Amino acid sequence: MLEVKDLTLRTGAFQVKQVSFAVAEGSCHVLLGPTGSGKTLLLESVAGLRRPQAGTIHLAGQEISGTVPEKRKIAYLPQDLALFPTMTVKDNIAYSLRLSGLAKRERYAKIRDLASGLGIAEILDRHIYHLSGGEKQRVALARALAAGSKMMLFDEPLSSLHTSLRREVCYLLQEIRQEHKLTYLMVTHDLEEALFLGDTISIIYGGRLLQTGDKEEVFNHPHSLEVARIVGVENFFRAVVKEVEEGRLLLHCAALDASFNVEKGGMGRLFRENDGVTLGIRANNIILTEPREQPGETNTTCFMVEGVYAKGSSATILLRHADSRETIAVAELSKHSYRAAPGHKVKVLFPGEDLMVFSSDVATEA
Repeated sequence: MLEVKDLTLRTGAFQVKQVSFAVAEGSCHVLLGPTGSGKTLLLESVAGLRRPQAGTIHLAGQEISGTVPEKRKIAYLPQDLALFPTMTVKDNIAYSLRLSGLAKRERYAKIRDLASGLGIAEILDRHIYHLSGGEKQRVALARALAAGSKMMLFDEPLSSLHTSLRREVCYLLQEIRQEHKLTYLMVTHDLEEALFLGDTISIIYGGRLLQTGDKEEVFNHPHSLEVARIVGVENFFRAVVKEVEEGRLLLHCAALDASFNVEKGGMGRLFRENDGVTLGIRANNIILTEPREQPGETNTTCFMVEGVYAKGSSATILLRHADSRETIAVAELSKHSYRAAPGHKVKVLFPGEDLMVFSSDVATEA
């Protein structure tokens, strides 16, 4: 297990402050956040390339905070892969084996095995500058695996690859982890990558750890507005708490001219009447129907369709509230859902089970 506790790092005026997370053996933990949030600084400190000002790093029960990189038994793949462009594929992979004590014949037998497993056996004699992005990625993985490390660090491993190749490398990373019983710590700003590869996630923003835990828990139960935005919640509306009962919350949103009935056990302990809150909902949880009005209906309001942007089997629908020039919402619909056209008036349903209610520093899913 890797355990990072109360880590503080400084570079210039930027600071990563008191970050703690753990990576279970054999799992993949993802540091997710926007560019400039401090993710790479944390990865470099685990690799031993950057010394923390405070805090500790433990690997397999041993503190490694002051250990030099080559003695940490950690493989690190930076974003640029750090391959030697004038060397052949074979020599790049062999680089990490030269200090292993293996005889030359044994070294190259291991190289052939790794190259065969990664599908690069036929390019061992080619130079790096002749390779495609996907081939370079595989060579970097082979070189890291050759070192025999069980802990691997990845800095934006898929960012330079096109969409179809990214998916292929995602599958490859999963297969390698399972086959070699590896532990991953990965940095990315891409939510889809984090959810596909990660078992657990830490949300990093502005040098702060906002939330950490199982990926489904973080995705479905963001603790703050900042986390909600990072994990893909697109729609937010200000509201006021009107009634609080055990397990029930009634909200009114002036901008939407609508009331929202939210039910969840214990929610009344988090909010009081007249509290200002923010409602959040993902685009793919919004439901569009024909604009038939029903007296006393909650969790619905009418919007005008501003635009429809087709994306193959789905479409993004831009909505503007019928009584406002400013209040907008984004819906994500499959091609089999209700078909809306620009200029049409539609009724929008916000399912209670998909709503999230945020205060200034806490969020709870409805």
